[in-house]
Amino acid sequence: MAAGSAHVRDVDERTFETEVIARSFDTPVVVDFWAAWCGPCRMLGPVLERLASESGGAWQLVKVDTDRNQQLATRYGIQGIPAVKAFRNGQVVNEFTGALPEPSVRAWLTSVIPSRADQFADEGRRMLERGDQAAAEQAFRQALREQPGHVAAAIGLASTIAAQHPDEAEQLLRPHATTLEAQAVLTLLRLRAAARGADLTALRRQVEVEPRSAEAHFRLGMAFAGDEAVTAGLDHLLESVRLDRRWNGDAARKAMLDIFAMLGDDDPRTRDYRGRLSAILF
Repeated sequence: MAAGSAHVRDVDERTFETEVIARSFDTPVVVDFWAAWCGPCRMLGPVLERLASESGGAWQLVKVDTDRNQQLATRYGIQGIPAVKAFRNGQVVNEFTGALPEPSVRAWLTSVIPSRADQFADEGRRMLERGDQAAAEQAFRQALREQPGHVAAAIGLASTIAAQHPDEAEQLLRPHATTLEAQAVLTLLRLRAAARGADLTALRRQVEVEPRSAEAHFRLGMAFAGDEAVTAGLDHLLESVRLDRRWNGDAARKAMLDIFAMLGDDDPRTRDYRGRLSAILF
């Protein structure tokens, strides 16, 4: 091993997936691609090793000998060494080539190593994935105490509290309204607001009485979507477009696009109804 620290490891093609890719989901991993004959590598290596030891485990340093691991060097496009790449969540998030001076390396590390706010926001996301809303809310709020305006924490907290505290959620999202993630939660808030004041029974009856009313289908579609019956909502919004796409400034089409953004491109409902909408429009 290049250094005796618990935070520095020598890795090869056999152990790279475990020691770098998998580990980076828990802790940032910095990979130093080097070779024994490389003078600049011998200058940079001790700097990285010392900083890794000083970090106390905030990040891990992995060293890859490019002469002995040419497939890894090819895989990551190494054309000059030393080449340093930072991994988080299985992906390269930043990199540099050459023997930078220590102050520059320290500055680079601050851009790839998560702050305390980042760590709390990551914890909030993990808690949401586990379905622990209370723990997620606590983690996101702690992130915002550490760094007011932290984008991921604000959006995460808004999505966590949207059902119980829609006004606070909207306030959290407004400064970040240009991001796709914030727009998705804002769409959800608008749909839920429409559903709160809606009488589904009365809206269904209106559609039965006026089956060719674009407005009636639009109102029922919005109410369904806000009540988490998204597929039924899209059905009625699509019918509103089919009956009169220009009604109320193209409202039904715009609502469908907002719902697609909220669901995401990979959702099968997005793919299905986007195709149906295109067939009507074009």
